[in-house]
Amino acid sequence: MKLNKPDNFRSNKPSILFIHGFASNHHVFDTNIAVLTKNFNCFTLDLFAGIHSSATMPNVHVEHFALQIVEELKKLQLASLTICGHSYGGQIAIHAAAHSPGLIEQLILIAPSGIETFNQFEQMMAQPFIPWAARQISGNAEDFLRFAFRNYSKDAHAFVSKISADYISQTGKHIQSVTTKVFAEIISAPTFSLLQKITKPALIIFGEVDQIIPNMMAHPFLSTRIIAANAAKQLPCGSFKLIPHAGHFVMWEQGALVNELIYKFAYTSTVIQPSLQ
Repeated sequence: MKLNKPDNFRSNKPSILFIHGFASNHHVFDTNIAVLTKNFNCFTLDLFAGIHSSATMPNVHVEHFALQIVEELKKLQLASLTICGHSYGGQIAIHAAAHSPGLIEQLILIAPSGIETFNQFEQMMAQPFIPWAARQISGNAEDFLRFAFRNYSKDAHAFVSKISADYISQTGKHIQSVTTKVFAEIISAPTFSLLQKITKPALIIFGEVDQIIPNMMAHPFLSTRIIAANAAKQLPCGSFKLIPHAGHFVMWEQGALVNELIYKFAYTSTVIQPSLQ
């Protein structure tokens, strides 16, 4: 894992740590950081950085990533911090926030995995499917990422090509093992029960037509609205927002709307809001 620090850090600005999800890297937040860096110190992570050079299978677990993040944050000693996680990064953010609530002021979850729950039967039925899905995605990560978009434009194609190539490069020979482990944890890692432990303000953002969450094979009649609403009820200070005409990469497809939500929410209990323009 690699922590990327902002070049223009200022102690009088609040900070946001962006955690990307599966099959991607910190560049998924480029369009958001380009705007938000004016008012925030924007830190990012590359969860899978360096895995390609590991001689043995690296430790790819939600809890492991969460504990690494907590240790990094303790070193930084940031006065005001919001964690913003997307997809698998949102699931990691939940674990980090639940275990070390004193380190953060707010939590933003963008299309997070882990809050869609799978009962024991569903988990059992998924086990044979996970290695097959991991092989398919490992062989063509670009197709998987393309499917996650609601509106796939030429700009989106360039973006997907870059982050899929980066994911393949970062994971190297371990790509199938990493993909398998991530898929397994999305389904089975205990995350939903942790939400009630997060007492700081939390915002859940979903694209209304997310094609990744919910899992249509396990939950064909479930919606992002139901998933987000159920999770928000578990959070003592939780709320949710659905963005129309957007898929799993909602922060990219509807960047301006998501930036406004992040901006307003992250400033709520830190400083008086200046203009985003």
